[in-house]
Amino acid sequence: MSFPIPTILNVATIALWVIPIFPSLSPAESIQVIRPTNNLISVNDPHEYFECSQSNSPFVFTGTITGIQHGRDGDVVKLTHRVTGEILYAVISIPNLGPESSFDFNAIELGNVLEVSGGEPFELGEKRQMAARSAKHITEPPIESPFVFTGTITGIQHGGDGDIVELTHRVTGEILYAVISIPNLGPESSFDFSAIELGNVLEVSGDEPFELGGKRQMAARSAKHIMEP
Repeated sequence: MSFPIPTILNVATIALWVIPIFPSLSPAESIQVIRPTNNLISVNDPHEYFECSQSNSPFVFTGTITGIQHGRDGDVVKLTHRVTGEILYAVISIPNLGPESSFDFNAIELGNVLEVSGGEPFELGEKRQMAARSAKHITEPPIESPFVFTGTITGIQHGGDGDIVELTHRVTGEILYAVISIPNLGPESSFDFSAIELGNVLEVSGDEPFELGGKRQMAARSAKHIMEP
């Protein structure tokens, strides 16, 4: 018995039935895949979901609120670590915290300190973000014996809500970079930011200095312009 030899047209016809044809996507197009999972967070749009990981030992971060983006069922809070200056965007929402949470959303105010914990942070739009599974307003007692440094202003780097001031000790020549900002000083501070001028002498106090990028830095909890005779 002989079988007909398939022609090129027949082979192409068979291929159309066997090989699935997928439309091509341009780089600007995206596909949203919503999977059943308990690790989904929603910011503003209920159709915008991001998957994050959970572990038995959750990620914990404590920082000062330096930015707030309000949403329908929660907020995206910009937290700045008071020592390292590291920034984290925490999604704090009712669905993520869960029904057993007692967190008071009135604590989300600029200058307040929050401790958040949850899944490991992820990069999104060049921002480090996380879904907060728990959040706590930290009310810290004043530091009894803070680090104190007095120096002449020899450099200034202006920022959005404060400045990084290069202070040079007039005797030892030691250099310290002090982060002087409204969130770090607190609402009770009476420091006049117009005193931040080259040549002026400042006394700053706060947390112990840390090394970052080969520079000795600190977060100033108080600052004072020293008027010397």
